[in-house]
Amino acid sequence: MLQVGADIDGFLVEAFLGEGAMATVWKVREVASGERFALKVMARSTRQPLERFHREAAVQTRIRHPNVIAVHRLVEVGEHPALLMELVEGLPLDRLLLREVPDARVAEQLFLQICAGVEAAHAAGIVHRDLKPSNVMVGNLGGLRVAKVGDFGLVRILGDSASPRLTISTNPLGTPGYMAPEQATSARDADERSDIFSLGCILYRMLCGRPPFGEDLREAWHDLSRGLYRPPFELVPELDPRLASTIAACLRVDPAQRPQEVAAVIRMLGRPRSTGLANPGGRAEPVQLADLVMASAPPAPPDVRSVQPSLPPTAAPPPAAPTRRNDQMRLLLLIAAFGLAAATILGVGVLWAVLG
Repeated sequence: MLQVGADIDGFLVEAFLGEGAMATVWKVREVASGERFALKVMARSTRQPLERFHREAAVQTRIRHPNVIAVHRLVEVGEHPALLMELVEGLPLDRLLLREVPDARVAEQLFLQICAGVEAAHAAGIVHRDLKPSNVMVGNLGGLRVAKVGDFGLVRILGDSASPRLTISTNPLGTPGYMAPEQATSARDADERSDIFSLGCILYRMLCGRPPFGEDLREAWHDLSRGLYRPPFELVPELDPRLASTIAACLRVDPAQRPQEVAAVIRMLGRPRSTGLANPGGRAEPVQLADLVMASAPPAPPDVRSVQPSLPPTAAPPPAAPTRRNDQMRLLLLIAAFGLAAATILGVGVLWAVLG
């Protein structure tokens, strides 16, 4: 449909980035400004996916948060709708996890950023319903890893009954292996607590190297519906109890027994709340990007890049190395100290002899 070098309404197509079940993603550059974006082009034109695509554009433009991939606007590419989005040059979390096994500190820091993005969506009245590693991009900002939540195609808008086929379907919607039991039974039962279950699955995957439940829903249903999964301590004996208890809380079968909001999950890890808050208009107000990133982003590898600007360095310069002159001064002071001590001892001895 598109080719490298094509001009799409003032945007030059520079590279093909990837393809999913319903869309292709391209790297484009705005000719006027030179700024680069991602262009997600709808691959199919059946009615229900098209409605979901428009829904994704409508809801994701409402969220502006450092840990959510920004959607700027809906555009047309021929007869195909497309989303003009923030370009995050990095790797989806699932591919990153295939390349490396993060230690517990890195996994926790990335997880906190994912939580911050999901909390911003919830504050805007949006339930994601398809949280999984492949829907999280990991890029680089000033040498630090930044996790950004994306792909809101299965979103549910709380309190919205305008599109019953999308928001209150009785069919399961989501991805087996990361889907809450109530969501696997009926998509209309999914709420914020269903996203929290998915967050627990993501944290388990990052720490244990595998999802807690199988990816075949029929085979995994017995374990999923009973909350049966291999305890993290069996896979990672040295796991921090805070992380294990967070996983256990998120993966409870009964939604009423899980943390009721993402902020509670963050508190379980002993971290201050770092998230956007909803204003009276329902839009999430982001926290300061530097505060969020510097507080929770681990170092990024050199081959994961981003178009975002680098943060200014904040660390103090290292102390200057000692010079030869400084060494000589220390030696002279040491000799003088020994001399003074010897003179003091000798003077006390003479005084003792005179008085005696």
